[in-house]
Amino acid sequence: MFRIGLTGGIGSGKSTVASEFRKLNVAVIDLDQVSRDAVKAGEPGLETLIEYFGTSILNREQALDRAVLREKVFNSAKDRDWLEATLHPLIRQKCAELEKELQNEYKAAYLIIEIPLLAENIGDHQFDRILVVDVTEEVQVQRTMERSGLSKPEVQQIIDSQASRSDRQNIADEILENIGSRAELEQQVLQLHNKYLDLAANHKNN
Repeated sequence: MFRIGLTGGIGSGKSTVASEFRKLNVAVIDLDQVSRDAVKAGEPGLETLIEYFGTSILNREQALDRAVLREKVFNSAKDRDWLEATLHPLIRQKCAELEKELQNEYKAAYLIIEIPLLAENIGDHQFDRILVVDVTEEVQVQRTMERSGLSKPEVQQIIDSQASRSDRQNIADEILENIGSRAELEQQVLQLHNKYLDLAANHKNN
């Protein structure tokens, strides 16, 4: 199946772009959701995390408190490396299983996988095309503050921890500038959809 990686920095609107592709009956996998499913209550992934970090990473409902876990690994390269090495194989397995399910369900010409940190982990993935949703850093800060309630320094810290705008642009086959109206965004997505249908058809024939 023709596979497209969809990425963008925090506040870029990549999830909005993904929703527009879904409206066109395109199969979309949200890797963040797959990651959450891999460590939900009852999953072996969560038990592995508890063995390493202890029960302090659980909330009152005994589910993973992602904010606590994020704080634990944010300033510890060792813990962050362990977490990635532990979870990535589980996530890849779940993603592959979901790809098969969606391929059978949608019978679509191509598949989109939404990955927020694709530029940071480009060596871990293989795609036929990479679509980057692009906005200025000022827009990232404004949108993230509005939706999350975080302060400007908090948002800036997250942005600084991610790949730079130029790093994301450098891995892109297509760049969608998400700075206009919703109607303009819909039109851009439709143009990309038609392009990907053609590319997928050529890929299949070859």
